[in-house]
This record gives sequence, structure tokens and C-alpha cells, in this order.
Amino acid sequence: MTRFTALVALVVMSITILACSAPTPSPVAATSTPPPSATLAASTRVAVTFKDFSVASSAPSAKAGDVTFEAKNDGKLPHQLVIVKSDLDPAALPLHEQKEVDESKVQIVSRIPDFDSAQTKTVTAKLAPGKYVLLCNVPSHYTSGMFTAFTVN
Repeated sequence: MTRFTALVALVVMSITILACSAPTPSPVAATSTPPPSATLAASTRVAVTFKDFSVASSAPSAKAGDVTFEAKNDGKLPHQLVIVKSDLDPAALPLHEQKEVDESKVQIVSRIPDFDSAQTKTVTAKLAPGKYVLLCNVPSHYTSGMFTAFTVN
């Protein structure tokens, strides 16, 4: 046997011995930790349907906390969802040029910008108890009746 062959055989035997003599890992006890998503509090879901020129929500109210609004555009025109906190009558919000709600004069909590016909968009907002208005603020849509009252308890 040549020196090189003997050296290769010695290396192979050493690796084999080390691999066989390594301690086997002990089994780890299974835990029942829920996945992170399961530990988060689920938010209330409210469907909001937009048609050319109406807004309807699946619920008139929700509990305070995270509320997810799922807005569906069943109309032909683009719409938007604007969530306004206000004690005013939903039909009496301040207007800009008599065409849309003056957003500088109301408390906007959240919004979904313009979305096209047949699209569905979602937004989650942390809502405090109070009165809200869900509306479309595309010019002339609010004044055409695209709003609905919403209460948070």
C-alpha cells in the first residue's frame, strides 16, 4: 500500500468513527404554541357594498377595536370608501363646492382610494366608540346619497 492510499484510508476511517460515535439528539417535547396569527385578536368584519348611488353595510354597528371593512364595488363607476367619525347627521356633513364632503372639516379615520367596478378592497381601522359615516367622496357621489351611518359601541 502506498503512503497516499494509507493516508486516504486513515481519513475515511476517522470520519466513519466520528460519525458513528456522535451522540444522537434527544427527542424534543412537542409544544402546543399556536401560530402567531392565531394569538392575535380577530377583527370584526363588515361588508360594504357600493352601487351607483347607494352604500349599504352588512352591519349597522360594531364593537370598539379593529374593524375590517371589505368594500365591494357593484356599480359601474369608480367609488371610494371614506370612514368619517362625526356626531353630525350623516346627510349633513360639511361640503366643498356643494359636490363632496370637505375633508378638512371632518375627522377621517381611514379610507380606501378610488377602486373600479367589480373590485373588492379591504381596510382595517381601530375604531373608538362613537358615530361614524361610511361614504363615497368621489365628486357628486356623497350628495347623490352614497353614505350610511355606522355606530361603534
